[in-house]
Amino acid sequence: MPFNLSVSIVKPFVICCCLILAACANQQVAATKVIESVAAKKAEKRVVTPQEAIAVADEEMIRAEKENLRFFSPLHLTQAEQNLALAKTLLVKPKAGEPNAAIEAAISAIEFLKKGFTNKSDVQVYLKEAIAHKRLLQKLEVPERYPEAYGEVLFEFSKLIKIIEEGEPDVALNKQKPLRARMYELEIAALTDIHLSEAKKVLLQAEENDAERYAPASYFNAKYKIDSTEQYIQDNYRDRKGIEKAGKMSLLLAKVAHEVGIESKKIMNLDSPGSEAYVLAQVKRLQSFQDLLEAGELPPQSLERSSMAVKTALQNVLTGREQAKTEIASLKAELEKYNAVSINPLSEQIDSGVSVLQTLNTKDLGDAPALQDGEQGFDSVEYVGEE
Repeated sequence: MPFNLSVSIVKPFVICCCLILAACANQQVAATKVIESVAAKKAEKRVVTPQEAIAVADEEMIRAEKENLRFFSPLHLTQAEQNLALAKTLLVKPKAGEPNAAIEAAISAIEFLKKGFTNKSDVQVYLKEAIAHKRLLQKLEVPERYPEAYGEVLFEFSKLIKIIEEGEPDVALNKQKPLRARMYELEIAALTDIHLSEAKKVLLQAEENDAERYAPASYFNAKYKIDSTEQYIQDNYRDRKGIEKAGKMSLLLAKVAHEVGIESKKIMNLDSPGSEAYVLAQVKRLQSFQDLLEAGELPPQSLERSSMAVKTALQNVLTGREQAKTEIASLKAELEKYNAVSINPLSEQIDSGVSVLQTLNTKDLGDAPALQDGEQGFDSVEYVGEE
């Protein structure tokens, strides 16, 4: 039976939860007798007091909630809750002739939870693909978009998990197909809603504005794109990028159909004075563009020729802009070359072409004879003139 998403969301989501809990009450886990037997033997040893056992069970119950045993091991959790509640009742009102009843119930609760954690691991193995698909649906916000349908999926999930709890994991593995089929339908529905809902809304507005009559080409182009995208999602629901691209194009074409339809309707409903005013307004608009480009006055001519004149003027401006960019780039390159040349001050390491003789100390003058009395050295001659 196909999964019908068009059903109105009237039933409260809590109905599914009630169905799950009711089913749990009539079922037991495969290891129920073993767990109860183990609990009875441990209770006889009285290693812990009933209060201590109940405290441990309470802690394990908190852990069970954190690890979501209500989903992964609902039967184990339910039987643990029942035993813990019984233990607390027997602690206040002991049962005559059964001194170990309270501690046995508390230990049973602990053992059911232990098996529940183990069962969670089994579920994650046997229902691995379905669990991954469930996370994907949550990422697509399916629980919020389709709460009733998602609740039914969870109910089907719970039935498979209970089969595993009852000791038949292979049976659960082989019964995943109907569940997965419903999950695929939800995935496709969510993707369609995410990527096409706005486009469909805009196209509906275009229809209400008679776009089918006033802008038939634009309208049917948008409608075809929306329909083909919806089919593409059905056939290629895992091509997220392709779906996103097609969805954006669908929205764009729908907006074109809507806006063109509005303008076309205005024109077709104009009388002669209205048509003249419309043409003059277009001429004025084109001239305003021409003024911004500083390209002079447009001569009296058709709107098409005026549009071409504005286009040519714009192309000239863009060409000049590109030439200016090229010149600026060339000047920047020259400036970078100039800045790359470093001017260093003269230093002793620069060869100027001038040789400086090494001066000799007095003691290095050799064996020149000392001057006699009355003789004059070369350094003491100040000026020699002609007599």
